[in-house]
Amino acid sequence: PVVRALVEAGADFNLSLEDCISSIAGVRPVLSRKDKTAHKESREHAVWKKRGLITVTGGKLTTFQILANDALKAAQSCISKKPGLDHEREIEKLRPGKIWKNMPENLQERLVGRYGIAGCNRMMQYDEKLCKPVENTNSIWAEILYSAEHEDICHLSDLLLRRVRVGLLLPGGGINILDRVESLCRPYLYQNNKKWDKRKWDREKREYMKLWKTFYSPPSAKQE
Repeated sequence: PVVRALVEAGADFNLSLEDCISSIAGVRPVLSRKDKTAHKESREHAVWKKRGLITVTGGKLTTFQILANDALKAAQSCISKKPGLDHEREIEKLRPGKIWKNMPENLQERLVGRYGIAGCNRMMQYDEKLCKPVENTNSIWAEILYSAEHEDICHLSDLLLRRVRVGLLLPGGGINILDRVESLCRPYLYQNNKKWDKRKWDREKREYMKLWKTFYSPPSAKQE
């Protein structure tokens, strides 16, 4: 973990393992030629185009801009070119039809970038109170409800670790918000076309906390 390395290196950030909220491990996609071990495989990226579908794989964080440019080049022929576009007018089209009162512009831009216009317009139909941040994260409650309603949640870990990811940003995996998540989202969660009942929710909650403590808790908590 980064904090452990900094502490052991004597970095003076006034941090310790007790300051960690969670831990994660990244998995890098590599282009395998099946004749080398994984750590010797190339970190180059590749872009494929087939019948209008652009596929990107490989690469690494430090080359993401080159990768993105290559993907845009591949998509160029699929994008209609209209001379004399009014860029301000085109940008205005990328705004949701109904805006919550007093929504910060940077939040609006993030939501449009993450969920698209259709997703944002659906989200704007929720109670404006759901525009509030989830604890001290940048995520808002409307995102959690939207994910529960529209993003095929099979397990509570899908919702809190993979869709909205607040489980990685809050102490204890967000245990303090689970009651509100239940009241807000359980009516929209289904398994085999049946709504989650209280028994299903309690089982998912237990399994989520077990999963979080095993794989996502900070090092000090895992050692206990």
